[in-house]
Amino acid sequence: MHSIPFGKADVKRVGQNVTAIATLVMTHCALAAANDLDNQGIEVEVIDLRTFAPPDMDTISTSIRKTHKVVI
Repeated sequence: MHSIPFGKADVKRVGQNVTAIATLVMTHCALAAANDLDNQGIEVEVIDLRTFAPPDMDTISTSIRKTHKVVI
């Protein structure tokens, strides 16, 4: 059995150009969009938030500091 740590986001895809923060089914949509954008040379970092409260601000802020752009 695999347990998910409470309050810990998961980086589903590493990227350098923009951060996409999603949860539930929108994570799959963000990954699909990231694949499409990769064909255009845009690297999207996809973060699955997994829990709303508390949000994993360390993972989120680290990614945004790297990409300087975010889509929620």
